[in-house]
Amino acid sequence: IAMFHTVFNVITTLILLPLSNVLVKAAQMLIKDKADDKEVMRCKFIDDRFLETPAIAVAQSVKEVTNAIMVAQEALNLSINAFTSKDYSKLDEVELYRKQLKFYSSSITKYIIKVSNKEVAYADEKTLGMIHHALTDVDRLSELAENIRRYCRTVEETGLTFSPAVMDEIKHMQSVLDDQFAAVVDVFEYRVESRLPEIEAREDIVDDCKKSLLEAHIKRLNEGECKIESSSVFINLVGNLERVGDHLAKIARGAVQ
Repeated sequence: IAMFHTVFNVITTLILLPLSNVLVKAAQMLIKDKADDKEVMRCKFIDDRFLETPAIAVAQSVKEVTNAIMVAQEALNLSINAFTSKDYSKLDEVELYRKQLKFYSSSITKYIIKVSNKEVAYADEKTLGMIHHALTDVDRLSELAENIRRYCRTVEETGLTFSPAVMDEIKHMQSVLDDQFAAVVDVFEYRVESRLPEIEAREDIVDDCKKSLLEAHIKRLNEGECKIESSSVFINLVGNLERVGDHLAKIARGAVQ
C-alpha cells in the first residue's frame, strides 16, 4: 500500500507539474478578487476582538465614524466638482460611495450595540450615544451628495447653464465646507473643542453665501439674465450645500456635549 501511494503521488506530480504556473495564476486571481470585494465593503478600525476591552472598542468606533465622515466628504466633493466643471464622467462613483457609507453605518451601529452590552464606563456610554447621533448626520451627508449628483444629471440632460460668477460662489462654499470638515474631524476624533467656534463661524459663512446667491439669482431672473428652468436646480443645490454645513455643525456640537 505504501509503495502504491508513493507511485501515485509521483505520477500525479509529473502530470500536474507542467500546469503549475497556470494553477498558481488561477489561484492568485481568485484570491485577489475576493480580497478586492472585501476591500470595498470592509470597516477599517472596528473588530470583534476589541470587544473584550470596551474602552478600546469605543475608541476604534470613533475612528470608524471619522473615516465615514471623510468618505462622505469625498462623495460630496465629487458631486460638486462635477457641477462646477461640467465634467460628469465620474458621477456614477457617487453611488459607490453611498453604498460604502450605508455599509459603514450599518456595521458601526451593530458594533456599538455589541459594545453597549459590555461593562462600559459612563464616559464611554456618552461616546456611544455621540456616535449614534453622528451616524444619522453622516447618512444625511450621503443623501445630499446623491441629491447634487441628480442635479448634475439634470443639467447634463437639459443643457442648463450658469454664469462663471455663480460657479465661483459655489466653489467658495465648497472651500468653506472643506475647512469645516477638517475642523469637525479634529473635534469629533481628537476632541479639539477649541475648534467648535470656527465650525459654527463657517456654518454662518455658508448661510450667508446661500442668502447672497439666492438674492443675486432672483435679481437676474427679474432682469431676464437667466432662465426660469434653472431656478429649481440652482435653489436646491445651494440649499443642499447649506444643509451640509448644518449637519457638520451638529456632529461637532454632539462631540463636545
